[in-house]
Amino acid sequence: MRDVPLANFKPLMLVIPAAPVTALLNSVPVAQRASVFSEEYIIENLPRSLFDAIEL
Repeated sequence: MRDVPLANFKPLMLVIPAAPVTALLNSVPVAQRASVFSEEYIIENLPRSLFDAIEL
């Protein structure tokens, strides 16, 4: 792995509308979640047309 300066990275926020991706959601097992009280999902193969990427 190469050392890359932190300045090469920028925050990125992905905005994913819920309605169009509902059928693509897979629930994360409780043992693998960041918190047992959170709801977490995995979206595999999310088409680019279903989200916006915003550089912060």
